[in-house]
Amino acid sequence: MIFRAVALGLVNNIALLLVLALLYDLVLHFRRVSSRWLGLVYGVLAGLTAIAVMLNPFPFAEGIFFDSRSVLLSLTGLFFGPSAAIVATVVAVAFRMAQGGAGAWVGSAVILSSTLIGWLWGLWHRRRDSAPGHMSLALLGLAVHVAMMLWMLGLPDHAGPFVLRTVGLPIMILFPLATVLVGRLLSRQSESVRAADAVRRRDERFRKLVAQGGEIIALLDADGEKLLSAEGGRILGLSEDQIRHLSVPDMVHPQDYGLYQETVRSLAEAGSSSRCEMRFLAANGSYRWLQVRVSNLLDDPQIGALVVNALDVTERHEALARVVDLAEIIEGSLNEIYVIDQETLQFLYVNDAARSNIGYSRDKLREMAPYDIKPAYDEDRFRDLVRPLLNQEADILRFETEHARHDGTRYPVEVTLQRSRYGQHPAVAAIILDISDRKRAEQALQRLNEELEDRVRQRTAQLQASNDELRAFTHSVSHDLRAPLRAISGFGQMLSEDYGPQLDDEGRRLLDVISGSVERMNELINSLLGLSRSTRQEMVLDDCDMRALAEVAWHEVSAVKDLRASLSLGEIPRAVVDPALMRQVWINLLSNACKYSQPVEAPAIEVSGFRRDDCLVYRVRDNGVGFDPGYAHKLFAVFQRLHGSDEFEGVGVGLALVQRIISRHGGQVWAEGRPDEGASFFFSLPLRSLKSCGDLDSKADGGYLS
Repeated sequence: MIFRAVALGLVNNIALLLVLALLYDLVLHFRRVSSRWLGLVYGVLAGLTAIAVMLNPFPFAEGIFFDSRSVLLSLTGLFFGPSAAIVATVVAVAFRMAQGGAGAWVGSAVILSSTLIGWLWGLWHRRRDSAPGHMSLALLGLAVHVAMMLWMLGLPDHAGPFVLRTVGLPIMILFPLATVLVGRLLSRQSESVRAADAVRRRDERFRKLVAQGGEIIALLDADGEKLLSAEGGRILGLSEDQIRHLSVPDMVHPQDYGLYQETVRSLAEAGSSSRCEMRFLAANGSYRWLQVRVSNLLDDPQIGALVVNALDVTERHEALARVVDLAEIIEGSLNEIYVIDQETLQFLYVNDAARSNIGYSRDKLREMAPYDIKPAYDEDRFRDLVRPLLNQEADILRFETEHARHDGTRYPVEVTLQRSRYGQHPAVAAIILDISDRKRAEQALQRLNEELEDRVRQRTAQLQASNDELRAFTHSVSHDLRAPLRAISGFGQMLSEDYGPQLDDEGRRLLDVISGSVERMNELINSLLGLSRSTRQEMVLDDCDMRALAEVAWHEVSAVKDLRASLSLGEIPRAVVDPALMRQVWINLLSNACKYSQPVEAPAIEVSGFRRDDCLVYRVRDNGVGFDPGYAHKLFAVFQRLHGSDEFEGVGVGLALVQRIISRHGGQVWAEGRPDEGASFFFSLPLRSLKSCGDLDSKADGGYLS
């Protein structure tokens, strides 16, 4: 009894699936929406049908009931695609969750799995370009409802086994059968619609082919009536009324009228045809070349007319005329132009410029080959030269050689070879440019370059000698000056120690002046030597942390001097520099900032950097005494000071050293400031990587004097 009740309830429910098939057929025959929205329409219809079957279920227990939604949704995924499947699934899940009950979650899971299995089944068939048959639909029904049986095990209160024992067999028999029945109905409807669409598309293509094809179709019946296709009217620019009142002889070009009459006479016999090319008058007064084929079908009861098929060949005739014009251009070209047979290497064509320049007649040249006029080549060498071209390993060959005239004189030429055809002959086209003037200019330029190179070598040697003398002078001066300075310093110290108590205040002051002068002179010598070494020292570039270099320099400056200034480090980008030289740059700039900011109450120094275009810019800013911007150009010159030595210590070399080091790195230095408003010193470095770095010593200054 339970089996019968279950079976009757399910059969009753399955009958509602036929509604989907009917609605599907209705939409297919009366569709008015675009294919983009058609999937959504199918999804809504399937969702409403799912609600209908869920409203007429077979109740099994409180909150647990069965219906054919699994069949419906699997077929929706199979036939209607992902859009319809998603819409139908959302509608069905929402309605099932609204119904509630113990089996709500399991019922929703069945909906999702059924749709997914159906969609995957359809995807498999679409990739194989096949329609689902009886066996495929039966397997789909079994797969969907095996998944349903597995979901039943998730029912609460261990109700799953009992449900499976009670309704499992009817479901596994009836629902796969329902899947096959409704699936075949939907499949046949889809096949019918696809066939109808194919016929419709084929008809549309045929109509477009006739309407847009490049061939003219015309009919001339025995009564003189004319029918011309749309393409004929378009090509000739004639309206239907003009076609109706024009006679064919009036449309033929006067020079082609005799050919027209001959064509008409050849059509006297029924079933005969004739082919020719002639010009026909267009509406704008010009003539179009038409390739015409006329067939006499006057005795054919279904046609009863002369059938004219014509193709517009105006462009071909115009192209032929252009070829003739091009041949005249080639013949009249001032460059030598040859066409060479690929097999025999003999000349097939030689233009007038070649004949005139080479001095041979046309007939004589046709008996010759390229190596006959190229003294540098014999036949074997020339074949080796053009082999990559003939084997299609190269598209073009270009080289320089000499041509020998008939009178024995020679002249330099630039030869360009490329594959070509001359009628039916595979050929090589050669364009020859007489480069006598260019060679004379190149020789003159080469002589000039050699002279310039000699001058550069001489100038380099002179500069090297000057630098060597300058370095020797620097070394001599520094050592020759140190000896008397040490003597002065030593005697001053002896005088202070031995006779200091006997000296009055003025004497001791003079001793202090001598000692201070010696120290300043020593500092000046050391600065000169440092400046000289900075321009001679070999640079070793590395990717450096500029912030770390600035911190190290600040610690060194702080260790030497008792500073009150505070240091603020901002964003400082990395750079490719020589670490030792760049450390000296930071030391000099920070020392300079400390020195000229000491007079203010709260000296502060800021260090920052940023990227600008293709370089890195760094700044050292202080709030010190500043400077007059009118003298900014003197800041980086040797021994130039904008403040007296009694105000600030120094010899005027530190900023000059900064300028030389930055210049060797390919950068620039500059300063901004105003009196009593502080100063900002900038330097820039090229933005580069270690791979792009070459030998930058070539940019270094040879000496240390500006």
